[in-house]
Amino acid sequence: MTATVPNTAPQDTTLDVQVSGSGFDRGSRVDMALDGVVTPRVKTNSTRFVNKSTLVANITIAVDAEPDLYDVQVTTTKGKRGIGIELFEISYAMTLLGTLPGLDGSAAHSISESGEIVGGSVRSVGSYWDERIFIWKNGVMEEVGPGAAIAASENRRVLSHRTASVWEELGGVWQETFLPTIPGTSSNANGISSDGRFIVGGSGGRAVQWREVAGSWTIESLPGGAIAVNSDGLTVGTGGVWTKESGAWTFYALAPLPGGTDVLGWAINDFGDVAGSDRDGSGSGRAILWRKTSAGWAAPEYLGTLGGSSSATGLNNAGHVVGFSDVPGENRDGRGQQRAFLWTPTEGMVDLGNRDTDSVAWDINDLGQIVGSSRKAAGGNESVAALWEPL
Repeated sequence: MTATVPNTAPQDTTLDVQVSGSGFDRGSRVDMALDGVVTPRVKTNSTRFVNKSTLVANITIAVDAEPDLYDVQVTTTKGKRGIGIELFEISYAMTLLGTLPGLDGSAAHSISESGEIVGGSVRSVGSYWDERIFIWKNGVMEEVGPGAAIAASENRRVLSHRTASVWEELGGVWQETFLPTIPGTSSNANGISSDGRFIVGGSGGRAVQWREVAGSWTIESLPGGAIAVNSDGLTVGTGGVWTKESGAWTFYALAPLPGGTDVLGWAINDFGDVAGSDRDGSGSGRAILWRKTSAGWAAPEYLGTLGGSSSATGLNNAGHVVGFSDVPGENRDGRGQQRAFLWTPTEGMVDLGNRDTDSVAWDINDLGQIVGSSRKAAGGNESVAALWEPL
């Protein structure tokens, strides 16, 4: 066996796979094997003989088939067997969320515990981008308003990044509230707590935290870059974690991996665990998890890589992490890719993408639902918002 077309498919799919090789005869059978064992979760429904070098197998991939690279095994009527090593890949089932009407691309950045997804949809208009915020649930994408969505809280407060504003649905109508700025400057917002009370970002070149007090937003400077915040106000970003203790800000540095620099915290859960990255001596990113303890934050735990640089961007309360990793030379024309991953303490890092597409994962909820984007979905250069639902 030399090749399969297509060479990848998601779980819960029935499709035809063309197998190329030599020595085939009428009655030859194609099977998919994992670690040398034919798996019942990838069922061959039929094998059609085309010629001595081509077979077409109709296969059904079960919803619980293990995502991995599979060997393709052909058995002729005379009992001769040939195996093509890792010629077919099964990926996690992915739902493409589409775009808002008239727009070209989209990305999903946040998912609530109820499965409500927030993201942005865009199109290029001359020298600028037309950006719109969307909410998606149960197959329906609703436009919120103009802006660049970056995160949302469980009480449906939607954060717009570049305008540093919060959208809320009041009386059935989405309304935008602009966050206060440091006088004479502009602001950007990066993260909102799950309860919607804390927002972090930047204003006038300084990191800031906004707090809701008696229905209004206050602004306060932080001594560092701020990216994410939890419901206790713990804020992560450049170098570590900030917390307000006895009226004053206290900084806790997050340790890099051996030989590492440029620690960056991307996400923090309700328990204070942090996901992010550092850089090794060559400048390559390394995905990391720092667990919160009674004494502070434990030593960094390296989450691995899919082949190149990696970064962790989302974290749930079960300690499951999502992000993206470079995969050098994995697609058909030999270019490198960026692919979404899921990391769990039991399974380690699992590839959510496949050989034919770039993908990124940004957030994961406590049900294990993951959101991000996939370039293949657009059939071109634009990415489209995606939802993965691993078992």
